[in-house]
Amino acid sequence: MNYVPVNRDRLNSQTLRTLLSWAAKNGHTEVVKLLMGPEDVELDASDFRARTPLFFAVLNGYEGVVRLLLSRHDINLNSLDNSRETHLGMAGFSATYLATWCEHEKILGIPPAREDADPNLQNWNGWGPLSLAVGPGKTSMAKMLLERADVDPDPVESDGWTPLDRARANGYKDIVVLIQSQISMMGQ
Repeated sequence: MNYVPVNRDRLNSQTLRTLLSWAAKNGHTEVVKLLMGPEDVELDASDFRARTPLFFAVLNGYEGVVRLLLSRHDINLNSLDNSRETHLGMAGFSATYLATWCEHEKILGIPPAREDADPNLQNWNGWGPLSLAVGPGKTSMAKMLLERADVDPDPVESDGWTPLDRARANGYKDIVVLIQSQISMMGQ
């Protein structure tokens, strides 16, 4: 199922994708299910930009494909871009991060069934999913994140700000109330 890098100068990015990535990118749930069948399939096999099938499914908002991929325990939930390089303004981002960035509420609402899912992973500038929701004032996404017990309501970003600081500075009163409420419930 993995690609064989042959003279990358002559191939485009689409040529270097696995069949599973193609199916996930295009939302073909039944094809993804079929390709996931063999036990030796690498679910985290990536293209030359280190993007995985889960990356494509989350990016394009294919809830059924995301659920199917997440049903397997041999997939890395916390790194959809294995490169740790900045891509789309992010580095080494998680499914939660990408779903927030792309405003895919249905995918963000998929409860993580695994303990290794980290909804607090931050990108190169210290922004995690909550910061992404707060920055442009996405109240419903901030609420969804804050309703999760595993989301830190007061993470400190690289610039020293917190999502609460950002919400106050931008006048997002509803988000300020949500964050303050969660912080007080957690006793922080």
